[in-house]
Amino acid sequence: MGHNIIAFDLPYLRAANPNLQLLQLPVVDTLRLNPLAFPRNPYHHLVKHYQDGQLERGRLNDPELDARLTLALFSDQREAFECLQKTNPRLLAAWHWLVTASKGHWSRIQK
Repeated sequence: MGHNIIAFDLPYLRAANPNLQLLQLPVVDTLRLNPLAFPRNPYHHLVKHYQDGQLERGRLNDPELDARLTLALFSDQREAFECLQKTNPRLLAAWHWLVTASKGHWSRIQK
């Protein structure tokens, strides 16, 4: 799990060692889930309040804190999806299908 793990972290990990076993694990990317969980948000980046007040350049990242923030965000997303399951289960089912569809699913649709 990570925030932007698919586009950012995984390519670096693959480049460093394409045989890493963790690259075979399922991936949850909270950046991609965020617009579905919170469609009214004007942004979907990971909010890092620990960086508030720092100059734009030279900001220090805290990977452990970022991981904790990602877990907290995922908890909020899960809560939003549980609420959606109660209010609009068909929409949630459609989103689930769209974000988990494999290439095989799409080829059947195109035929």
